[in-house]
Amino acid sequence: MTAAGANTPAAETVGQRAVQGVVWTYLSFAGSKLLIFASTVILARLLVPSEFGLVGFALLVIGYMDTVGDFGISSALIYEHERVEEAADVAFIVSLIAGLFWYAIAYAAAPWVAEFFREPEVVPIMRVMALSFVINALGNTHDAILRRDLAFKKRLVPDFAMAAFKGLCSVGFAFAGFGVWSLVWGQLIGTAAATIALWAAVPWRPGLNASWQAARKMLGYGGHIVSVNIVSAIVHDVDYLIVGRLLGATALGYYTLACRTPELLITTVIWVIGKVTFPVYAKLRGDPAALSNAFLVTLRYLSLITLPAGLGLAFLGGTFMVAFYGEKWMPAALTMQALAVAGALRSLGSHAGDVYRATGRPAILTKLGLLRAAVIIPAMIWGARYGILGVAVAQVIVTCASTVLNLVVAGRILSLSPWALFGEFKSAAIGSSAMLVVLALVQPLWTGLPSLIQLTLGVTIGAAVYFTVLIVIDRPVLIEARRALAGSMKR
Repeated sequence: MTAAGANTPAAETVGQRAVQGVVWTYLSFAGSKLLIFASTVILARLLVPSEFGLVGFALLVIGYMDTVGDFGISSALIYEHERVEEAADVAFIVSLIAGLFWYAIAYAAAPWVAEFFREPEVVPIMRVMALSFVINALGNTHDAILRRDLAFKKRLVPDFAMAAFKGLCSVGFAFAGFGVWSLVWGQLIGTAAATIALWAAVPWRPGLNASWQAARKMLGYGGHIVSVNIVSAIVHDVDYLIVGRLLGATALGYYTLACRTPELLITTVIWVIGKVTFPVYAKLRGDPAALSNAFLVTLRYLSLITLPAGLGLAFLGGTFMVAFYGEKWMPAALTMQALAVAGALRSLGSHAGDVYRATGRPAILTKLGLLRAAVIIPAMIWGARYGILGVAVAQVIVTCASTVLNLVVAGRILSLSPWALFGEFKSAAIGSSAMLVVLALVQPLWTGLPSLIQLTLGVTIGAAVYFTVLIVIDRPVLIEARRALAGSMKR
């Protein structure tokens, strides 16, 4: 990959491994998400919105607890480059203790959670799903070792194992009449399958090399990561809390499904690249020029994927909803379209946080997160007066402002001007705009056709227009991307 600024041989090597990491992580995570999406399509036709909502309540609370999770010890293991065996043993012990601790807390808190959401059925659901804390704890260290070593190809099996077992078991239980519990047992079985696969993929086994000195050092770093994760969870998951509390289980069911497709097309890409960028940026922290170059490349290629995906879904969202989930889910269509726009905007500044963490400044991410939370929470509470669509629109507005702020702050750390940063989005923005114009012109021609055919035509025409425009205005970036992908697949 090339960009402004010279790269050292070491930086080039890390860059090559980064490309491999993105490719293999995307194949792993996106492939698993496609399996989950396929199972969701089936489950959406077998279950009702309120059943998705009940599981959503439990997942929401468990997700908040998981932001503290292993107290940031996995991130500390990735950051640590000395005495790695000792660090891995510390990480495993702390992770397991944390898993048991959070299971006990979730089990005890279940009645209060059910009372808060006014749904008594949440109690047994949450207590069973809390077992995921312990199951995940057994594999967290192995996953961190793969990420630290940039061995992303090996993550294919664990990710696919989780998706396949979760999807197949959930669908199987749903056909057998288990209702909401089909989602619960599918989630747990998928988590267990991933943990077993991680132990098979990573030869490391816990030993007796841990010391209090190493634990104290790692927990010190991990504490900053936890504060970042807590703020991030408040910002990114509070919408579920607001919808569930103010609008009820059925509304949360609609909202949860509305989030699934933007998550597949956009959040997947953010997550995948984030799994690679933090360890890569951490390795480059001693080379400011290479780190700046890596961040610019991240922005360029991320926008080439997420902008057309988000804007395309926003245009075709209603057709998508009918084609895959059925007419009964149409109340969620507009919400999904708004969330697609919010996801595309968020993706553009999403990896600024990896720069803060990699340069030893996670406190910046915490402060920016608190600022965003102070704005977006009141905005979504106000938006909830207009239903789930109002919550989604509030996210679009606030996300636009926070993305600009994130990029400006990251630019200052990396000595990059705002124009250098925003210039990386130019090709994607022009191509996506042209795509939307053409789709708006041709959409009336397929009115009346079956929804799946409409969707197929829309995706095909949109993709053709987008790539044609890119070839005309920025052919080198496509050639560069093709070479990088081809090279990564050969290794």
